[in-house]
Amino acid sequence: PSSLQTTAQEEVVGFVLEAIRVEKFNPATLFLIGTETLGQERLFLEVARALSSPVYVGKAKRRVMECLFPSPADSALLTSDHTSAQIHAVPTNMVTFPHMTRILRNYRKRFNTVVAFLPSGFVTNKRQQTLSGQGKKSKGSLVIYEVPYSENSGADEIKEFIQWLNPKRIVPYGSGGQGHSFDAMIKLIA
Repeated sequence: PSSLQTTAQEEVVGFVLEAIRVEKFNPATLFLIGTETLGQERLFLEVARALSSPVYVGKAKRRVMECLFPSPADSALLTSDHTSAQIHAVPTNMVTFPHMTRILRNYRKRFNTVVAFLPSGFVTNKRQQTLSGQGKKSKGSLVIYEVPYSENSGADEIKEFIQWLNPKRIVPYGSGGQGHSFDAMIKLIA
């Protein structure tokens, strides 16, 4: 393709930072940023830099980080001590209300609210494609923001590439859904 557009990562990082600043009125708020085994590192590193706040990462994520971001400056933004950080990078499957309830119970002496950010690279719900907060769900003292963040190609890039390639058939794969979810994704990009 001749003119691939860049994804709006900076816009999403800005939205996450602003949401954290707004939600941080309560100093007893724990922030979770959903991550894949490989992915979303830039998002939580930018948050850590901007807020001058360390991010807790587990052992597996730390090993990935040491390979991808070996600089001392990036390493200084991370901590292995979950009790010392207000921001935690967690697997995306932990960003659900049942998991967040257990997490809040674990940290009840320090935190009374959990606000999570669930990066989703490919959103089929038109309302969630904007950063206006419409992808915000809450349940009591738990809040989940669904944000269209990906370190992969964005939907516009994929659509332009598919139009350029002109394939006979598109076979979806991954954890993005199945059946009608895949059909909806294909309609957006084909």
